[in-house]
Amino acid sequence: MTVQTTITKQDPQIEAYRLGLLEDTQGLIRNEMFGKQVQNLRAEGLSDAEIAQRLSMPAEGVEGEDGYLPAIDYTAEDIGKISLDAEFGMPDYQVAGLTKGQQEAIEKAEAGVGSYKPYIAEGLGDVQTAKDYTEDAITGMEEATDKGVTAAEAGIESLAGAGAEFDPTGIQVFMNPYEQEVIDRTIADLRSNFQSQQAMRESDIAAKAVSAGAYGQSGFERARARELDPRQEAFEKSLASTVADLRMRGYQDAATRAQTAFESGKDRTITAASTEGQLGLGIGELGQAGALGQAGMADQLSNQGVVTAGLGELEANLAAGDINNLMTTGGMEQSNEQAILDAQRLTDEQNYQEPYKQLGFLSDVYAGIPTSQSTQTMSSGSNASPFMQAASAGIAGLSAYGGAKQAGIL
Repeated sequence: MTVQTTITKQDPQIEAYRLGLLEDTQGLIRNEMFGKQVQNLRAEGLSDAEIAQRLSMPAEGVEGEDGYLPAIDYTAEDIGKISLDAEFGMPDYQVAGLTKGQQEAIEKAEAGVGSYKPYIAEGLGDVQTAKDYTEDAITGMEEATDKGVTAAEAGIESLAGAGAEFDPTGIQVFMNPYEQEVIDRTIADLRSNFQSQQAMRESDIAAKAVSAGAYGQSGFERARARELDPRQEAFEKSLASTVADLRMRGYQDAATRAQTAFESGKDRTITAASTEGQLGLGIGELGQAGALGQAGMADQLSNQGVVTAGLGELEANLAAGDINNLMTTGGMEQSNEQAILDAQRLTDEQNYQEPYKQLGFLSDVYAGIPTSQSTQTMSSGSNASPFMQAASAGIAGLSAYGGAKQAGIL
């Protein structure tokens, strides 16, 4: 009887690749853990030399025997090769802090607590002042009414004699003392002017007489009498009329001023009486106006008190609006900052996982590669019968066919 033993092995090259991948994976994880230990110890304040001493380990066991672990020695130079900024492990989550707008909103909210109280206190003070003004107004109105009645009675008494008639005998008193001087000066000026014109005209008449050949005295006299005498007569009449007009206007002016003075006296009497009466009314009206003014002021102060109190509410509402706006804009800035931090973390996470993804991809590739197998057959015992030999050859052929098909040859 023959006993046959079959030993199947993977392709040595593929097996070597897989072992190398396993070593790379172990090295990556070992370096990751080692780097994390170094950074943690640095965070505790240890120097590179102290970290090297902390992580170094002596050998365990006996070399060549099972369970032996060789010594691990690190130096400060080994630790220094790891950058201070190097990160190991997944990146930490970060939360965006409060923005400047949000902090300002919080400060405004804290500062605005109770800010309306001074306005309310001031408004209540205005209302109380308005009440005092109203009481003073009532008292002032009563006093003004009494003073007005007294002044009106005095004005009525002053109207006595205001109906007397005008006496024309007093006109002479109002005549202008310079009237005659004005008339004399006017006559002299008019006469001098006329005489100058007559002399010029007389020269023209003489020149015309000579030009016409009238050299005798009689011809000149006739021409002169014909032209200058009528002008002389007209001038005298005009001068007399002018003087008469000046005297008449002087008298009319004196009469007018006398009448005006008389009427002015009456008017002053009436005005004085009326003034006293009006003064009384004015005092009364002034008192009433003052009282009404105080009442109006009281009303204004009362309204101002309400408005002032309302300002406190308005300020609180406006401040709340500002706070909401700051919170809204600050929230937008914070959301944007958080999005930036999240994106940075995703990027860091992606960079951290990249080596593992590559190793995993390579492992998947190695796992999917079809491999050929080598078979060793060892026989022992008696020779097989021809029938068994044929069966064995058939089975071996099937195995070869299957291996070739798996390898993609067939």
